[in-house]
Amino acid sequence: MLFWILYFVNGIIFLIFQLVDNQSIGLLISKFLIMPLLFLVWFRNGGLQMKIGINICGAIFFSWIGDMVLAFSDKSIIYFGIGLSAFLTAHVFYIFAFRKEQMGNNRISLIGKNPWLVWPFIILLFGLLYLYWNNLGVLKIPVIIYASCILTMLATALNRYSFVSNTSWKLVLVGATLFVISDATIGFNKFVTPFGLARLLIMSTYIVGQAFIIGGLLKNKT
Repeated sequence: MLFWILYFVNGIIFLIFQLVDNQSIGLLISKFLIMPLLFLVWFRNGGLQMKIGINICGAIFFSWIGDMVLAFSDKSIIYFGIGLSAFLTAHVFYIFAFRKEQMGNNRISLIGKNPWLVWPFIILLFGLLYLYWNNLGVLKIPVIIYASCILTMLATALNRYSFVSNTSWKLVLVGATLFVISDATIGFNKFVTPFGLARLLIMSTYIVGQAFIIGGLLKNKT
């Protein structure tokens, strides 16, 4: 419980800095601490002993790299590309973790039983790309890959249904959805129309989303 409290207190401090002084050293320090504190939550609650333990360590680590690099994304498109690559890798680790939870079970998955559930993800993918397309420039291919990956992560979170406890499924699905909202907001703010509260929305959904994913996975400890 202590590290959960520290995680959310640090997150609130970060969001306050973002509102009142987004150039301060306090902002960077609190951002630096977000994922290490979440790792301590994972570690202290026995996450490393789970069969998905290493996968989640990878997701947390590359999320942390993405956090730190994207802090400088305004300075160069190179930082944005590196940050995008780090978060892409984090999403891949989450996909592998969610899939691993289903291994060794012959039950047909939710999407396997209902293939039509793929269509909302395809429509959402094309909708996002339509919004961003004219301003993507050299990032067209990377953004296509990234958007496909984050929606695959969301689909695999949905597909955990009946393979894990109902509480775990709901928490992870909410967390994955918030993560997608955070990423989609980054894209909208960068490639469509910048807006004042974008950073607050991006990071609040990200901080809560990551917490829901980790908390949900811990509810299915095996």
